[in-house]
Amino acid sequence: MRLTKSIAIVGVVVLWAMSFAPCLATSYTVKKDGSGDFSSIQSAINASHDGDIITVYQGTYYERIRFNGKNIILQSTDPTDPAVVANTIIDGSNSSSVVKFNGTEDSSCLLSGFTIRKGRPDYGGGIAGGGEFGDHALATVSYCVVTNNRAWDYGAGIYHLDGDIINCTISNNTVSYYFGGGIYQCNGNIIGCTVTGNSTPEEGGGIAACNGDISYTTVSNNHAGDVGGGIYCCIGNITDCVISGNTSNVGGGIFSCDGLIKNTVIFDNTAYDYGGGVDCCDGEFLNCFIFGNNGGDRGGGLLDCDGDMINCTIADNWADKGGGLCNYDANIINCIIWGNSADSGAQIKDSRTPTFSCIQDWDSGGTGNIAADPLFTTGPLGSYYLSNTLAGQTTDSPCIDAGSDTVGNIGLGNYGTRTDGVPDSGIVDMGCHYPADTGAPPWSTATCQQYSSVSPIAVDYTAGDNGCGLKEVTLWYRKDGGSWTSSGLTCSDYSGTFNFVPSGDGLFDFYTIAEDNDGVFENAPALPDCSTAFDTEKPSSECTSDETDHCSPIRVNYTSYDATSGIANVMLWYQFNGGDWMDSGLCSSQTYGYFDFVPPNGDGTYAFVTFAQDKAGNLEDPPAQPDTQTTFEQQDGPVITSILYKTEYTPGSRMDCYLELTNPGPAITVDLYLFIVLPDGSILSLTGSSFVWGIHPWFTDLDLEEGFHWGPGGVLSLYIGSGTPEGTYIYGTALSTPGEYHVIGEESLVEFHVTGS
Repeated sequence: MRLTKSIAIVGVVVLWAMSFAPCLATSYTVKKDGSGDFSSIQSAINASHDGDIITVYQGTYYERIRFNGKNIILQSTDPTDPAVVANTIIDGSNSSSVVKFNGTEDSSCLLSGFTIRKGRPDYGGGIAGGGEFGDHALATVSYCVVTNNRAWDYGAGIYHLDGDIINCTISNNTVSYYFGGGIYQCNGNIIGCTVTGNSTPEEGGGIAACNGDISYTTVSNNHAGDVGGGIYCCIGNITDCVISGNTSNVGGGIFSCDGLIKNTVIFDNTAYDYGGGVDCCDGEFLNCFIFGNNGGDRGGGLLDCDGDMINCTIADNWADKGGGLCNYDANIINCIIWGNSADSGAQIKDSRTPTFSCIQDWDSGGTGNIAADPLFTTGPLGSYYLSNTLAGQTTDSPCIDAGSDTVGNIGLGNYGTRTDGVPDSGIVDMGCHYPADTGAPPWSTATCQQYSSVSPIAVDYTAGDNGCGLKEVTLWYRKDGGSWTSSGLTCSDYSGTFNFVPSGDGLFDFYTIAEDNDGVFENAPALPDCSTAFDTEKPSSECTSDETDHCSPIRVNYTSYDATSGIANVMLWYQFNGGDWMDSGLCSSQTYGYFDFVPPNGDGTYAFVTFAQDKAGNLEDPPAQPDTQTTFEQQDGPVITSILYKTEYTPGSRMDCYLELTNPGPAITVDLYLFIVLPDGSILSLTGSSFVWGIHPWFTDLDLEEGFHWGPGGVLSLYIGSGTPEGTYIYGTALSTPGEYHVIGEESLVEFHVTGS
């Protein structure tokens, strides 16, 4: 065997693996005019590796892209700008899925900021998250418009995607035969989306069979020919949503969804047969408005639901039977059921007796129920506030303070029924509550990239208020720990992006301050919301090696430096006998250290340079001359061979260990190691007469003359104890020059097996 250098046995394996792995995340640009790195999106994906970022410039790209399992970021130039999204188009030309994942992509994979249109496969017209019956990708999709796609069978908009869908518009997609016009069988969260104008001849016009939570999402004007015009058969929670204008034969708004439905407005939906607003849902309803829905034969507002309903307003719905509620078999508490119409059971039909509720024309008892006019009045957010003299009306509604429990226990402390925005307190009012102005200051928070070399720095923010509305959000900054200063950048949206132009390199800290419409400002935070090291300077590095070397690998030491963002990676390149420069495949994230370079061309002169990349993405310029060079002349070194004449053992038996040692090369002084590798990978080394954990020498300073030979001979007898676990073990021997290099070869490692009891 040849003399080899390595820090430890495990280190050889790690080094081999690293030499085949891409070292750095790479950023690519795609421009239709050919001025970018690529002119098509798919060609950029094909060239990419996990962690790479592909930025696509505006234009219409007529292609059908495939992620092929790569965990990359594919984005437009500004995903949060609707104009950029509208003009960065991936057009499938009415053939196959426009975007397709293979199902193995994880949550680090991102698709953001595109208009995706004109797909036409069997399933997943706009975006397909995996095979028809295979894995669902965990990729995130954000700020995309998925529109005007078709699918013959399932999911015309988005299909089989288990990552989150955030701030997307899914519109005007159509399934020809079966289910899920907009989104089908996607099990991540759906957040801040608009799902509108989608259709299917069967179930689930808007969203179908999705099991994640749906929040802050509008589902409107979708159509299902059979069941569930808006949302169908979803088991996650539905919170802070608007479900309106959807149509189907059964369950116009929501059908067969069993999670919590909270703070949601369900109105103007139509079921031609039955179940106008909600049908066949078993989850709890808390603080919902359900009004203006048409239930056809029965159940204008709600039909066949089994979850408790608390503080909801069911008003102005209609059906032939059960205009408000029909066949509702759960507790109905603190609700207002008023103004609904039907030939039979205008307000409630064949349902459980409510308690602490206001029901028009009610005479059927029940604890705390009243039949007095609730005195609805119009306020800032709708038409179902309660008249209250403290808010300026002339009469108090009988529903004020008429509920079953306190506001705090029900969880409506930030909500109210008054037109002046004052939150409810004490005993809860009946009916659904609007968001209130609690008098608390607004809030905001900012996020940004940790490192950047590109100006402006994008600082994303989200903000909120407690009822009176948001006036604006202002970005504040400081540089290198200095004084906080207003950037002068403001925005009135609840979320968005500030484009901050830095004044040179340095560490920039950021926070945002929100102001509400009452002139109340958010308090400045004690710590920054986020920080960006802005760095445009290129890093530096250099390496050294011995002038000559006779054994592989060649040790190449290096140092590197970057003042602002720090070193991300250092890469080693080499040149053999004055030829072309080649990437060694070796890289390190440490500021200083060494590479063990295995000469791929045998004997000769190897020149070396290192290239550093900082955390902001700046790459060091190539040096004019090599940093160092080494003349390599291979010489044979000592050979050690581990020998076992038997490889199967049982507990209670004895194992005799042998080795053979030769030195065909020049005289050398070595340390000798003898060790056992356990099935879990841990190592026991013999030192003196006992075993210890880790790599330790058995003999030190052993002189091997040229031509030395010993063995095969026995060196150790081991007793396999009665409690020794079954498994595969390794008997190994090794040599090192004292204090530094281990000699390891395949012939020095022998497997043996312990079986039985």
